[in-house]
Amino acid sequence: LEIWRQYNAEHQIGQDGKRDKALEDRQFLTFYEETGAGQYVPRNLFVDLESNVIDDVKRSEVARMFHPDFLVHGKEDAANNFARGHYTVGKQVIDRVSDRLRKLVDNCDNLMGFVEVSQGNFDLFGWPNFTGGGQKLRLRAEAGSTRTDYLMSFTEPWFMNRRLAMGFDLYRRERNYDDYDERRTGGSLSLTKALPGANRLTLRYTLEDTSITDVADTNTYYRLETYDFETDTGDPYAYSEEEDATKSALRTIWTRDTRNNPFTPTRGNRFTGFGELMGGPLGFDTSLYGLGGRTASYYPLWFGHVVSAKFRYEMVEGYGDTEDVELTDRLFLGGGRTLRGFSYREVGPKVVRPLDDDTYYARPRGGQSLFCHRHTVAAA
Repeated sequence: LEIWRQYNAEHQIGQDGKRDKALEDRQFLTFYEETGAGQYVPRNLFVDLESNVIDDVKRSEVARMFHPDFLVHGKEDAANNFARGHYTVGKQVIDRVSDRLRKLVDNCDNLMGFVEVSQGNFDLFGWPNFTGGGQKLRLRAEAGSTRTDYLMSFTEPWFMNRRLAMGFDLYRRERNYDDYDERRTGGSLSLTKALPGANRLTLRYTLEDTSITDVADTNTYYRLETYDFETDTGDPYAYSEEEDATKSALRTIWTRDTRNNPFTPTRGNRFTGFGELMGGPLGFDTSLYGLGGRTASYYPLWFGHVVSAKFRYEMVEGYGDTEDVELTDRLFLGGGRTLRGFSYREVGPKVVRPLDDDTYYARPRGGQSLFCHRHTVAAA
C-alpha cells in the first residue's frame, strides 16, 4: 500500500480517490483509471491465497479508492508448498484472477508486452546444446504503443582466459513522443576490467544510427532563451529540421559499488562516472564530448527504515563542425525515473510559439547539462 500512498501524494489524490486539482496532464492515468463519478481507481490487482492480507487492504485508510472486484483472495494459504499452491488452493482462484486481469486489460488504452530469453551458462561454440561455457546471452523483444525495443546481448566473462569481460550488443529502440518519433539502431562492443577494491573500469565503443520520423508538429517555434515576448522574435526552431545521423562514440566508465545488497541495499554507496567522445577522430556525422556521473548512498535508520541520497550530473557539448547539439543527444528531466512530480521530459529548456495575445505554447527541447538530487526514506 505504501506505493499507492506515495502516488496519491505526488498527484494530489485523496484517500477516497478524488482529485480536487484540475487535470493539467493525464500521464498519471497510466496508474489510475478514471470512473464516471470522477474517482481515480488504481490499475492494480491484489491476489493472495490467505484472506488476512486482503482484509488488511480493505481496513486501510485508502480502502475506498480500490475496487472490491480487484481484491482477490482464497480461503487458506499454501504454507510455502509449491504443489499445494499450484494444484489445489491456488487452482481454486486462478479463474477469478484471469477474469479480473482480463477486465483490467480491457480498460487500457495502450498496452505493452515483452518476451525475454536469457542463458547464464551459454557456450557460443558448444553445439548442439550451447551450454556449459559460463557466457551470458540475452534476447529481448518489447512492443507497445509508445515504445518498441529489440536487444541481443552477449557477454564473455573471461575473455582470452583473463579476468576481462567482453560484451557485444545489438539493439533497435523506437520511442513515440507527442510531437515526433525517435529511432535508434546500433551496436556496441565493450571491455570491462575488475580493479582492486569494489571498482570496475569499462571501455565501450558504440556505432549508432539515429533518426526523427513522423513529425506531427511542423510549426515554427522560437528558442525560449532568445525569445523577445514584446516583438515575438527569436531564434527559430522546428522539429522537422532535425536530421538523421550516424554516430561513433567511445565511452569510459568507472564504477565503484560498496552496497551490501544490489537489489535492496540498506548501507553503502554506488558511484558511476563517465567520459565520452563522439565523432572527431572516430569519424561519422556528429562531434560531441560529454561528462557525467551519478551516485546513490544508503544509510540505515531506526525500525528498519533506510534513507537514500541520489545525485546525477551530466553535460554534453559540441566541437569541430558540430555547432548545435541534436535533439537525440540532448538531456531531459521529468517523470518518475528522474524527477517526480513533473511530467515526462518537461523540465528543461523549451521552445515556444505565440498563439494569440499573451498566450504561448511551449514544448520541451532538452538541454546540454542537468543536475538532479533526490532523498528518499523507505522501509527495508
